[in-house]
Amino acid sequence: MTSGGLRNSALVGLVSILLFLPSALFAVALQPAPGALILVGCALALGLILRGLRGADFLDASLDGRALALCVALACALLVLGGALHFFYAPLDWRIRDAVLADLARDGLRVVYRDKGLDYVLRAPLAMYVLPSLVGRLAGLLAAHVALLAQNAVFLGALFYVLLKLGRGWLQLAIVIFYGGLSLIGFLIIQALSGAARTEFVLKYGLDAWSPYFQFTGSASQFIWAPNHALPGWWLACLVILRLRRQVDSAMVAATIGGAIFWSPLVVIPVACWLVYLAARDWRGHFLNVRVWLAVASGLCFTPLALFLVAGFGSIAQGVTAEKPLFALVYCLFMAVQMGPMAYVLANRAHLDKAEWQLFGLSAAALFALPMIHFGPSNDLVMRGSIAPLTIAAFLFGGMVARLAPTRSGVFALGCVLAALSSASAWFDLSRAFRQPRYDISDCTLFEANDALGGRGAPTNYVVTIEQMPAWLMQTSDATPVSRRARRCWSDIDDRSE
Repeated sequence: MTSGGLRNSALVGLVSILLFLPSALFAVALQPAPGALILVGCALALGLILRGLRGADFLDASLDGRALALCVALACALLVLGGALHFFYAPLDWRIRDAVLADLARDGLRVVYRDKGLDYVLRAPLAMYVLPSLVGRLAGLLAAHVALLAQNAVFLGALFYVLLKLGRGWLQLAIVIFYGGLSLIGFLIIQALSGAARTEFVLKYGLDAWSPYFQFTGSASQFIWAPNHALPGWWLACLVILRLRRQVDSAMVAATIGGAIFWSPLVVIPVACWLVYLAARDWRGHFLNVRVWLAVASGLCFTPLALFLVAGFGSIAQGVTAEKPLFALVYCLFMAVQMGPMAYVLANRAHLDKAEWQLFGLSAAALFALPMIHFGPSNDLVMRGSIAPLTIAAFLFGGMVARLAPTRSGVFALGCVLAALSSASAWFDLSRAFRQPRYDISDCTLFEANDALGGRGAPTNYVVTIEQMPAWLMQTSDATPVSRRARRCWSDIDDRSE
């Protein structure tokens, strides 16, 4: 069933608008000059993207309305089971994210907190919350959560649709959605080696958290725990696949990076490196391409947003992971476990075409390199930076299994076993919806939620002191600071701010 003459290019355009709209809306919260520069960047990037949506097989194909509706329904079900609207249990990370959404819906896009005599400003990748918070400002906090679910379901459903149409049908898409490396095996190994302490941590945060130094989060778990990072990462992965299949150009991918930064700056790092590599291989074609230079110009217009996100950068934990004890042993074990499905793809590389082989090389290189650096309180660089490479890895693995399905051979059977093992982390996280009781939506502030979870200092990955935010970028002196209150945030945690 087609959708009234619409083509796939219309869906790509819609996702691009959803990606850039938060940056454009947030620009009004900044000072006039940097805000205007961001608006120019959004307009230039969207102009480049929308003008490039023609002349390719995938883009010109008719939109399959039935498949898209199924994909959006599947996305909505996954998000609801993951805790959206709190019909089911929401993982721990959502207690902080709910607080951010509540603060933005109550106080607008410039939020200032007062805690222990200091004033802090909310500084984080806020893109996922911007549009829902505006809805919440007009219609209340529940409306904000409904808008958040609607936004994410449309975005994720579009991603599922694109991967479905680029791949080999529903079997490949199912493998992609439930892909998670071999975290179950990693968990069993670490349980045998470290005993109860690490096991308790893994059972709390998921099978993907089995390694003490780094984490590659499985596909479904990404959307259960962190859709704000997963949505732009998956979209960039889709565009890289389209780029290597010559369905879009490098300029479109490069222009998209600017909009993705406000969603999750760490997810863009591998994609930016891939673009540099592709440009180096065809430097003349890229150097003489006007669209590429316009994409670069649009990216530079997002410099104010980048500076907003790196304000107080030094207060975030960072370093070289190789300096940690037993790094080499942990690294080798981690990669051997997590790259099992990719080893299957490599073993059957005779079935890969040129574009797929390039995708394999780019994603493998990124996944092997990312664990070398530590950044963020939970090594967020590895968790977020790996999203696009893992999406491509899942796509290649699922494609290989689907390609071998008609043979019903032993190689295909091995692929099915790996796919089943790979899905363990997804099923573990989804099972929380039925294993743990739900809790109500909370309107606690960020600092109140942080205190209730046991934090006793400022959450430095979300806030900086007001002095660390440049006045030329964002004026905060006229904002009314939000103070902590002694209150209970959730029915299942009896802790109160002091």
